[in-house]
Amino acid sequence: MTAETQNFVNIAAGMNVLLLVDIPAFRYASRGSVTSVSAHSFRVECEQPIPPDTCQPGQEARMTLVDEPDVLPLMTRIVRVTPGASPLFVLQIPTGAWQTNRRAFFRAELALPAVVVRADAPVVAARTLNLSGGGAALETEAFLEIREEFQLVVHIEEERVGCKAKVMWARYSEGEPSLYGVMFLDLSRRDQNRLCRRVQLKEFEERRSEIKELTGRNGGR
Repeated sequence: MTAETQNFVNIAAGMNVLLLVDIPAFRYASRGSVTSVSAHSFRVECEQPIPPDTCQPGQEARMTLVDEPDVLPLMTRIVRVTPGASPLFVLQIPTGAWQTNRRAFFRAELALPAVVVRADAPVVAARTLNLSGGGAALETEAFLEIREEFQLVVHIEEERVGCKAKVMWARYSEGEPSLYGVMFLDLSRRDQNRLCRRVQLKEFEERRSEIKELTGRNGGR
């Protein structure tokens, strides 16, 4: 096995996963479990049925290992799909090349409370408008200059993620909170994984709601 195809996340049979697939005119989201692993691929049996000929080999898919909190959501590709009530996906082992650029794959609209901390200045409340493993769009009444660096603390449920952030763009508003695009500078890998998992879980919940709504409409015809 080469370094490029190394199973760097130690995918193993029995792991529970969330699987997301974007296809034109179709969005698939399902929970599932890994049934077997080979040198270059692994099999996932999913709970959500999928119509025949919906997914094609080579299409991208995103997956989170539910039981591994320190593992980042993974970008992979479909090798083949066996449709049915419990469809079986054969997926590629994610490559080391994707691991290097993993932050670019996960961004979602996600409002989380945060605070802006600067030396010799009061702590100012903020909130994220969208979030990824590499940065966020931030709304706050604090005045921040382009390229200014500050400490950002984001609250995820009962936990906090803190790091140094840098302002990349700004949209100033008088009498209203301003908008900033910030890049994370020293976010730990563990906290980056937590943010990206939260982003994908949010997307998974939204897709399942969409699927439930569409199923209800079809059932009502």
